[in-house]
Amino acid sequence: MTEEKAQYNTAKPYYRNPRQITKTRLSKLDDNLVKYGDLGGIVHNRRSNQIIGGNQRTAVAKLHDYRVEIVTELPEPDAQGSVAFGFIYFRKGDKETRLNYRVVDWDAEIESAANLVANTDAGLWDFDIAANQWQPAELMEWAGWNDDLLKSEKQLIAALDSFLESEKQEKEIDEETEAIRPKEMTRILVSVPVDSAIDARLILDELRGIDGVEIIYGAN
Repeated sequence: MTEEKAQYNTAKPYYRNPRQITKTRLSKLDDNLVKYGDLGGIVHNRRSNQIIGGNQRTAVAKLHDYRVEIVTELPEPDAQGSVAFGFIYFRKGDKETRLNYRVVDWDAEIESAANLVANTDAGLWDFDIAANQWQPAELMEWAGWNDDLLKSEKQLIAALDSFLESEKQEKEIDEETEAIRPKEMTRILVSVPVDSAIDARLILDELRGIDGVEIIYGAN
């Protein structure tokens, strides 16, 4: 094990991190990283010439004098569709900032899914941790928390609640419809001699116990 890996291996999660992740979401993040690669920087799909991840970072970079530097270019797309890796540099005043930049070659379906993943594939805010570890002024200054942000979070939660409730109602309606839908029946005529009627009736009574079976007696 290299010295760098050994040091990284012993690194601990930041104890004040207000983002938490469940086992289910961690497993999903694992799958998405393998499928789409790292979406945390700026991801540029060369096929559609659209920015799939890092749209806000791109908007900031274009506010200033910026340059693009490709460090690694691949002859063919890798397992996540990447064809080039590099950086975008922009300068504000006397400070230069470097952003990770990845070029991919994706079809419309993959880029659409990756864009959604890039905007949702993270831990969830633990507001208790945030409130207990930072002062309100710090949350507003450092994290940009304000009334608009909290309002948008509430709107998102309300929209998700509405969607889930709608899905639940549709499922209940489907189940009720299935319950009242007439069953397809197959009618079987059984004729037995009169002297065997009692034995036949005992057998038919056992069949009556099967769900959906109807027994109709008659005589000629």
